[in-house]
Amino acid sequence: MLEVIFNFFLTYPEVGYVIVFFAAFFESVAFLGVFVPGTIIVLFSGFVAEQWPLAYDVRGLMIIVALGCFLGAAASYLVGRFYGPPFFSETSFYLKRRYLIRAQQYFAAHGGKSIFSGNFLGPVRSLVPFTAGMSEMRYWRFFSWSIVASSVWAFLYVGLGYFFGASWEAVELWGTRLTVFLFGLALLIGLNWLIGRFLVRHERQVRAFFMSLGRSLIHALLENEYIVAFAERHPRLCRFVGKRFSPYEILGLSFTLSFILSLVILGYLLVLIHAVVVKGPFIGLDNRLSGLVLFVRDPFLNRIMLFVTNLAGLPALGFVVALTAFLIARRAWMRATVFAIGVSTALGLHSILKWIFDRPRPTFNQVLVSVSSSSFPSGHAVIAVVLYGFFAYVLIGIVRNWRTKITVFLATVFLIILVGISRVYLGVHWPSDVLGGYLLGAWWLVVMITAVYLYENFIAADVSQPALTWRFFGLKNLVVIAALIGSLLFYVNYTMQHPLLTVNVGPVEIFQRRIVTNVSSQELDNLTRTTETLRGRTQTPVNIIIVGSRAKFETAFQAAGWETADSLTLKNIFRTIHSSLADIAYPSAPISPSFYEGRVQDIGVEKETAMKSARQRHHARFWLAPIVLADGRDIWLGTASFDSGVAYSPTLKFPTHIISPDIDKERDYIRDDLVRTGYVVSEEIITFSERTIGTSGVGALFFTDGQARVLWLKD
Repeated sequence: MLEVIFNFFLTYPEVGYVIVFFAAFFESVAFLGVFVPGTIIVLFSGFVAEQWPLAYDVRGLMIIVALGCFLGAAASYLVGRFYGPPFFSETSFYLKRRYLIRAQQYFAAHGGKSIFSGNFLGPVRSLVPFTAGMSEMRYWRFFSWSIVASSVWAFLYVGLGYFFGASWEAVELWGTRLTVFLFGLALLIGLNWLIGRFLVRHERQVRAFFMSLGRSLIHALLENEYIVAFAERHPRLCRFVGKRFSPYEILGLSFTLSFILSLVILGYLLVLIHAVVVKGPFIGLDNRLSGLVLFVRDPFLNRIMLFVTNLAGLPALGFVVALTAFLIARRAWMRATVFAIGVSTALGLHSILKWIFDRPRPTFNQVLVSVSSSSFPSGHAVIAVVLYGFFAYVLIGIVRNWRTKITVFLATVFLIILVGISRVYLGVHWPSDVLGGYLLGAWWLVVMITAVYLYENFIAADVSQPALTWRFFGLKNLVVIAALIGSLLFYVNYTMQHPLLTVNVGPVEIFQRRIVTNVSSQELDNLTRTTETLRGRTQTPVNIIIVGSRAKFETAFQAAGWETADSLTLKNIFRTIHSSLADIAYPSAPISPSFYEGRVQDIGVEKETAMKSARQRHHARFWLAPIVLADGRDIWLGTASFDSGVAYSPTLKFPTHIISPDIDKERDYIRDDLVRTGYVVSEEIITFSERTIGTSGVGALFFTDGQARVLWLKD
């Protein structure tokens, strides 16, 4: 999807300028601006201008954005000035006449500062010029302040996007896919926290807003001439519908909303099933999203995702028992019954759908856990929604604090999303499988909650949920605590013993390796030939192959005077920069990440030159190959290059290491160094790739004859 958007903006820059102008314009128009993501589009335009300066001029974008912002604000001001006051009356729920008088007094005293600061208030920024118009702020004063505010806003947001574009190149040079994933996860957690903080701090306003919205909608419907005429012709039907939306009827508003919600969810599920059955556009989207998730795999994340996925796997049965015990201890017999039956039925429903559709699992070669059943829908997604959704429903009904309710809700949504991501990450489900599981689980959860609601209002109307207390002593509470501790121990023990389909070769985690009898062009045919950048762009090809254990590998390079590169930490990166600027020796400076089949290099080695500075060095990256010799000897695939110095990179827009174009010369340099140590017992030259002239990740030109040196280390 992002690739399509980028290509569109790059192919049609004139249309891109128009889109950016109207995005800035409509976000500044009163009321409409609340729903227009103009700020995001403006930020994106700055990013695009940095990436493709020939197609987009950053200064031109700033002028266009400032013009759109100013014209939108001017339109809002004029609408507010001529049409705003009639909306205010003392009978209105929100727009009371006294509020207008206060606004007029405020703008008379602080109008200029309000126009400027209001331009940075996010979605509500469009309401500031509208209010200024209603307050009858003078034309010349509004327009002068608005010009300044629009110009500063355009400069900051286009410039911020431009800065992000430049920073992204630095991330691509020094970042790993794990750091990018963790950064994205941190953003998701931060967004979750901001939403929760807003809902907690503005509880009264949120409640009042939705109540006002509902009242306004009802009044609008009741005053519509067509609806009034229909009601006069069908009084019995209208009374029936009125009861269905009455908050005072048992089968009223709550039941009706639940029924409508269940129909909507079921409708989306049927649409998804149709798309999966006919193999429509979802197939292409599945492949893209799966590739995106697999893109960030890391041994550390593999274990984390295994723990996450088992929250809705077999260990989840322990959590079901614990929650059932909790409900029984609180004498919530109906809730306990609905929960136990609901979870069991959800398992049966998703199993039936799996049997009906019999969709094959993803065919990736890198599946991290073993599975045997069909793919659609994801059972883990179903259980995550039903189990943790019902738990959140119970807990939200028990606690009295609004902050706690919001925290429980957002934490549950976050957990359910993580479970779905883990299924795709482990390679056992398509994203559409997870979406199908979410929809099936959500539909069944609504049915379960509706059943509880009907029972507690029809049959046991006096049922009430006492507040949650933390008195741990007492037989019932001890049983619940024991069930919870037991389920947690079972979950941890099961996950720790649940094997991943990977093997550890020393500190390297790799998938099962194919056994070969020799290292020849024929045996290497199925291997990837080149390395790649963080974003997946092709880099330098493999040009040196070493056969031997890791211990022999490290011993041979150490004997040749090579150092193993330090780990990539922020401290070491700054130390490298300092070494380059001050020409200070740092023989084990970290090497920027490169990727082979999604994995960052397993070993980085380097050797100083006579300069004794990180500015110039011999270096190579090596990966444990996905093949192994029959006698157990490891095979290491490497790319060698020589950092000739530090220069300005037009790709990264800042100084960085530049490699010498002849990477074959560095390949032969490493060969000569290792041969002199006496650890190389034999060697051969094979054609591993084609003759290539290309560019590295930083845009430096290189060329190669396509051959690779194969060095056999003595046992």
